Amino acid sequence: MDDIVWDAPEFEHQERGIFWYYAVGAIAIILVLLALWQGNFLFAVFALVAGTTLLLVGQNHPPHHRITFAGRVITIGKSGSYPIEDFSGFVVHESRQMSNEWGKVLLRPKRRFRLYFPLMVPPGKIGQVKDHLDAHMPELEHEPSLTEELVKFFKL
Repeated sequence: MDDIVWDAPEFEHQERGIFWYYAVGAIAIILVLLALWQGNFLFAVFALVAGTTLLLVGQNHPPHHRITFAGRVITIGKSGSYPIEDFSGFVVHESRQMSNEWGKVLLRPKRRFRLYFPLMVPPGKIGQVKDHLDAHMPELEHEPSLTEELVKFFKL
């Protein structure tokens, strides 16, 4: 089987409008003022740092990594190689038909208390990746959790 190689962003970038930045700033200011009014200076500092961090991180675009499926090893950029045996199954979230959006493959680790390992996959490679993974592990059912839905809704 040939290697499957593509460049992908580390995470799905959420485009945020100017309203998002104003809302985050307003909420942070309200929390700081409320904390100061209550005399809780530690929470005021926390709210200020959290609001500033959200505003700064919200501007960042994800770095791209080269992802390679070669035999029984998955290599992601320079961050490392992962044997396929470390995963017990996978989930494929395809983009809508006739769309240029990225799909997503979630790999489920065998170790307990580990989160699914997400990989962004371009529309033209999803079939190849699915076939490759089908040969090594079962496909699983996965419904997004409430946390995942809230993160996507609030564009965090």
